[in-house]
Amino acid sequence: MNFIRPEVLAFLAKWREVLVGLGLVSFGLYVAVTSFGLTPWAGGLLMIVGAAVTVQGVQRARFPFGRGGAGVVEVTERQIAYFEPDGGGVVSINELIRVMIHKHRGVLYWQFDARGAPSLTVPNSAAKAETIYDALSSLDGVDLDAPRRAMAEDVPMVLIWQSKDARAHTAVQ
Repeated sequence: MNFIRPEVLAFLAKWREVLVGLGLVSFGLYVAVTSFGLTPWAGGLLMIVGAAVTVQGVQRARFPFGRGGAGVVEVTERQIAYFEPDGGGVVSINELIRVMIHKHRGVLYWQFDARGAPSLTVPNSAAKAETIYDALSSLDGVDLDAPRRAMAEDVPMVLIWQSKDARAHTAVQ
């Protein structure tokens, strides 16, 4: 028997990192205010870590992920793999040229273009699609707020990231 409504559980799961971060900030503040000696410094450090976890959690919670889509996403050793009943593909993060997101019939799709490989298209509603966020956060200059804007606005395609090589190549054409 569940005592908590499924909507509340879904909300808490989505915002769990923010809640943990706020808990760390609160505990750090308590330690910093109520202790003496070197312990207040540890409380201050705990507040800084909690603030970083909170900021990361807010960014991740605002990221639009669907559920129930076809396929599974797996990120291992700087490779994004997408497996679906009809095939799928793998793309190396080191070989990426461009990452775009496009919307079709209300569903977001990731498009990964890499050197020497065919484009990989991944629905945002695939299982474990949230791991894409972590994989892309290592790219320099990535716009991780663009998918949220793409869902809110009526824009068919949004550029998330583009390598410097692709920019130079595009400028020549």
